[in-house]
Amino acid sequence: MYSMGFSMSDNDINQKKVIRKEVEISTISNFVYEKPLVSIDENGEPQVTYRTNGNKIPIKKLPLLHIVWYGDKNNLIRYQPLDMVNEFLLSKAIDDGVLELGTDAQGLAHYFSFVLDKQVEWDAEYDEEYFDPIYDDPRPEWNTFPRNKQERLTYQYRDGIKQLAIEGILAKTTARQYMSSVVGFYKHCLRQGIRFNNPPFQFETVNIHFEASASSMKAYQRKQVHTTDMRIK
Repeated sequence: MYSMGFSMSDNDINQKKVIRKEVEISTISNFVYEKPLVSIDENGEPQVTYRTNGNKIPIKKLPLLHIVWYGDKNNLIRYQPLDMVNEFLLSKAIDDGVLELGTDAQGLAHYFSFVLDKQVEWDAEYDEEYFDPIYDDPRPEWNTFPRNKQERLTYQYRDGIKQLAIEGILAKTTARQYMSSVVGFYKHCLRQGIRFNNPPFQFETVNIHFEASASSMKAYQRKQVHTTDMRIK
């Protein structure tokens, strides 16, 4: 299973006096993705080639997310791409034909900043030397979820971003867009075969009733929409 590994080598990094850890976005302009052609040679090995012309997808602006560790003099200590997030953004551009990825990138940067904040809170509360995995809460991770839904980062983020919208700190449309980006990211992970110990959210089926057309024998018709319980009402 793929892991972003926020905690990898953190003890070694902390020895370098890390002051802060942030999620940042870098943008590649005029990025061109070239679709590969995969074939199997006589030895049964996969070979990748590219066509001279065609199968090229231009992306005007490709945002990519990464975590950056800064020291006490604002010096860069470590840089780590969020590969799974970046794969999701690429998939939206290449497979879905989405031209504007800025909102998705901003939403996921907001969410993973929230994850980092939760990890800082956990680190301040628990001492590694006295941590008991049987009784103490595990360190928050984007891909590991407690059994209790309200303790999962996805639900905590939903409730937190909803409160920001209620208080007027974040526009309601922005809150919904950010939440939609987070849901889309986890759906992408599931489609890629990543399995979580507990689901990041629950899927729901919503029945929508609407007035039927004049040619219908029924006054109203019903349509089923598959959604999640991450909606911000």
